[in-house]
Amino acid sequence: MATRELIIFPETLALIGQGRKQVLDVENWAEISRLRRSEGMSISQVSRVVGLARNTVKTALNNESPPGYRREPAGSRVDGFGPRIRKLLQA
Repeated sequence: MATRELIIFPETLALIGQGRKQVLDVENWAEISRLRRSEGMSISQVSRVVGLARNTVKTALNNESPPGYRREPAGSRVDGFGPRIRKLLQA
């Protein structure tokens, strides 16, 4: 069988990344809020301007504070042994 070579043009590369989910950053959140509240644009118009889905725009408008990264502390493997370690160190 003959091997086929895949040729990707730059225009195609730009389209490949469009289907990926992006994290809403603070700048987008601020722009969405400004366009909706100050400019009085509809949600559809805002989504076209910022290039995000309407549902993403709705979610951003429902949040009072800008998006942020939140992660619960994972702890340590020695957390369960803390009292015993302290006792041994005092002795």
